Amino acid sequence: MRAAVAPVLVVGLVAGAWHLATSRLETEFTAWRQAREAEGWHIRHAPPTRGGFPLQAELRLRDVVVDAPSRLGWQAERVVLRIGVTPWGVLRADVAGAQALRHAGGVTPVVAEGLRLSARLPYAGTDVVAESLALPGMAAEAVSGRIEGGRMELAAGRVEAAGLPPVEQAGIEARVNIPLEGTAAQWQAAGGQLRVDRLEFRSGRVVAQFAGQFSLDRSLQPEGYGGLSVTHAAEAVGTLSESGLVSPDMVGPLRALVLLTSRIPPEGGPPRLDVPIELRNRRLMAARMPLVSLPALDWR
Repeated sequence: MRAAVAPVLVVGLVAGAWHLATSRLETEFTAWRQAREAEGWHIRHAPPTRGGFPLQAELRLRDVVVDAPSRLGWQAERVVLRIGVTPWGVLRADVAGAQALRHAGGVTPVVAEGLRLSARLPYAGTDVVAESLALPGMAAEAVSGRIEGGRMELAAGRVEAAGLPPVEQAGIEARVNIPLEGTAAQWQAAGGQLRVDRLEFRSGRVVAQFAGQFSLDRSLQPEGYGGLSVTHAAEAVGTLSESGLVSPDMVGPLRALVLLTSRIPPEGGPPRLDVPIELRNRRLMAARMPLVSLPALDWR
């Protein structure tokens, strides 16, 4: 009799634990959504369903739309929130199906493969992993990074952009002094700044590194300054010219700048070009020479 009852008790205990875990997951998600909505976010999705029995607690969401007060957001066909026995205490969100980046100008389709967000509980930052991400005109592979508070670190094994040769490695480390909450105008009025500690691209022999800081001007357009270091800069100028990012009449002055200002770094190695960068009135300049004019951002 005991041998017959034991399996039933085990199954009952497992089912009860799974039910409690999925109920808790749904309760916590509802509380998070309500807290964000009180801050001005707009979040909607189809009624959630539960799954993952017996070793995982899953909450499955469809037609998810998340809009922050800044008018930036994300939409996805499917999102699965799950907490499993292994690894214990880690909340994962697997995003799949049709996706898009939402902004004031509309939506930009995003093709994402293997996109996963994970956070250890109690919350201490979010890890991001994706096999690939693609937007119109740009694609990245082997994307990984971490977002914690106002700090972000992202890296990609390969980046391709229309009109440019593939970038074999790319990475960024950046932080904001004020959380990105509220509207762009509110963030600007509060003195919000974005600090780029490291932005790096590697393509062939060319290595470009940038560090600087940016804010929003009175028209809510990005402005700021920093320093750019480029090894094998002559090759980089040729690439920019071939891609059409630099006008033909600027190629000569840029080549002259490279020849006159490139120096062997103290640690040795190939010549390196160090040049100040400034973004003002939507014009990007290197050593006060205009490079490109950027389109206006509409935050309405």
